[in-house]
Amino acid sequence: MLATLLSIVVQFISGSLNDLGSVARFYEANLQICWSRFPLSDSLPADGLWQNLSDWLDISALVTAVALTFTGFAADGILIVIYTLFLFWEQGNFESKLTALINDVEQEKRVQKIIEKVRSDIQRYIRIKMLTSTALDC
Repeated sequence: MLATLLSIVVQFISGSLNDLGSVARFYEANLQICWSRFPLSDSLPADGLWQNLSDWLDISALVTAVALTFTGFAADGILIVIYTLFLFWEQGNFESKLTALINDVEQEKRVQKIIEKVRSDIQRYIRIKMLTSTALDC
């Protein structure tokens, strides 16, 4: 089910990108029309200026780059949500899985101690990071 949902999202995004790439040329034409309506456009060298702008700023490439950037953000966001949901789902079963994995009680205590140390270090890191971010934003 998750693979089907992910496939649908990827197909939607790729279809949207294809549509966006084909529409970019129309945006370029509309910008040329808007330029011709601009006050004092008759006295400004529109052809040379528009040619320089279109050489310097390729609208279709810009639109495609922005769309790809947002697609990357969306894909990364979906993965983060999936990982987070998995971690929350597995959090309640972690202790029993660890006990089943390690048969020695002493070794299990050592592993629990290491996990607690890692958890504590991560919490300390997040607190320090938030404190410095808050202090530097002021």
